[in-house]
Amino acid sequence: KAGADDSIMKHNLTRLVPTVERELREAAARRQRRHAELELEQCRRRTESILEGAGEGICGLDAKGVINFINPLGAKLVGWNADELIGKSLHETLHYSHANRTPFAKQNCSICATLRDGSAHWMDEEVFWRKDGSAMPVEYTCVPMHEGTTIVGAVLTFRDTTERKHSEEVLREANRRLECSLAELHQAQQKILEQERLLALGRMAGGVAHDFNDSLSRILGFGELLLTSPDRLRNAEAVREHLKMINTAARDATRVVRRLHEFYRPRRDTELFKPVNLSAIIERTISLTEPQWKSGAQVKGLTIRIQTELQPKVTVFADEAELRDAFTNLVFNAVDA
Repeated sequence: KAGADDSIMKHNLTRLVPTVERELREAAARRQRRHAELELEQCRRRTESILEGAGEGICGLDAKGVINFINPLGAKLVGWNADELIGKSLHETLHYSHANRTPFAKQNCSICATLRDGSAHWMDEEVFWRKDGSAMPVEYTCVPMHEGTTIVGAVLTFRDTTERKHSEEVLREANRRLECSLAELHQAQQKILEQERLLALGRMAGGVAHDFNDSLSRILGFGELLLTSPDRLRNAEAVREHLKMINTAARDATRVVRRLHEFYRPRRDTELFKPVNLSAIIERTISLTEPQWKSGAQVKGLTIRIQTELQPKVTVFADEAELRDAFTNLVFNAVDA
């Protein structure tokens, strides 16, 4: 009773040293065992504290889906006492029907599926039923527990998503109203852009008419030379040269009209952005607006120069006509300033 483990007779003192050595080993083993038990108890208490203080429900299930542990918050969320849920089937107690109260078959339950296939499952659009019969929207994750190749249970973590669902609904309504406001703002902006485009088109019309008149003058000039100079008509080479000049002037006039059409052509909603050479668009804009910033300024006794520092090829995804529209307005604004 006092704790003696052995005895040594006086006439057999040779057993003394082995006995003491054995007792020292056993004493060390007892100390290690007590230390391990103490650490295990501390670990158990820490685990229980973590589970009790966790911000979500945590539930342990056996291989048949029966609850063998649930933390206090989890029990509180579903309106039960923790000890009342121990030994009950989770599916039949908390997860037996959908939100519309139609029965929820076990074969369709993700929690039960974890115990069948050994895979983790996550769901966000289901409900748990509280003790008072009210539904609680939940987000849950169910992870299996294995011993070797055998599924011995699962750990279920879940949280009440009522507030989140409400916030999402409020956010959806706010987004809907914002989209309506943005649509109205977009319409107003489109009207303003259309007015600016028409204004720029009107201001550019004089320069386009000048270019077009230049092309027509060359066509008329070479045509009159052929009509009023019979000698030239007999010279096939001269006729060919004059016709080339008329053809070139006509092509220039066609390009003037095409530039005017491209400038005003609105982009359809079905059109996609395409890769375009930004440097080429800027150079074309400068050429297109030249009568305004060069000839028009000279009439007023002013000299305007446009200086460019362009890379050979800068490709962007954009609408070429709209970019040209934007650059044209920049040029006109600079001329005004």
